[in-house]
Amino acid sequence: MSHLLRLFNRHPLVGNMLLTGSLFALGDGLAQGAEEKVFSPKRMFLNGVYGGIVFAPIAHPLYQVLGRIHVRGSTLLSGAARTLVDQTLWAPVGVALYLAWVGAWDGGAAGAAARVRELWWGTLLANWAVWPILQGVNFTVVPPRARLAVSALAGVLWNGYLSWRAHSLRRTDK
Repeated sequence: MSHLLRLFNRHPLVGNMLLTGSLFALGDGLAQGAEEKVFSPKRMFLNGVYGGIVFAPIAHPLYQVLGRIHVRGSTLLSGAARTLVDQTLWAPVGVALYLAWVGAWDGGAAGAAARVRELWWGTLLANWAVWPILQGVNFTVVPPRARLAVSALAGVLWNGYLSWRAHSLRRTDK
């Protein structure tokens, strides 16, 4: 455990990439365990790659920028303002990016476009039902250096849902 804490202190981006990639893979593994008859290590691996190589390098600096948003004299309003920016600017892009990533595995550019077109709005609505409350707490109570890690930990079940949702087109197309 001390090695992990040292890694996060010395190289926070690398630590976040490793943690987030692992948790995206875990979320997919949970989704597959609950839904699929045949487990796909490739799918789990690609979810981990997305979390570590795509999501974390975007989210890490985003969380640094969000941490600079302050409403003078109010921790609660500062957290609410960060959450508002996160959910209005990042959430729509983040949902589309993940859906496009999964769609591209199955069908290249056409698969990516189809996945986003069919699933983006419903998935974004589900995001807005869950994440504003979680992020409100995260941006108000959690120290800035730990926010992405806390978000990734809280997101294991969300990542499972996201993976299940993103792969739902393939199930219905059969």
